[in-house]
Amino acid sequence: MRLLPRYVDFGGGAAAAPAAEAAAPAGATTLRKGLLLEEVERLLGPAATATESDDCGLHVMTRTYRKGGQRTTARFVSGVLVEYTITPE
Repeated sequence: MRLLPRYVDFGGGAAAAPAAEAAAPAGATTLRKGLLLEEVERLLGPAATATESDDCGLHVMTRTYRKGGQRTTARFVSGVLVEYTITPE
């Protein structure tokens, strides 16, 4: 039960607070998979580097962002964030 509050509401008690927090929409303030390219650029600013390719019929974009002493490498498929890594600069 401790691992599932992000996905399941067990009906109150101490587990309800994390479930409610996880269910709250992250909006455009937190980097997460599923964001659109425009939302990521609103969060991190314009990309420092950008590459694009077509892979098996999918449009893949790889962008690197630098903000706050961190380097974020993000991969988008058809404009949707599917993978990212954050490393210190």
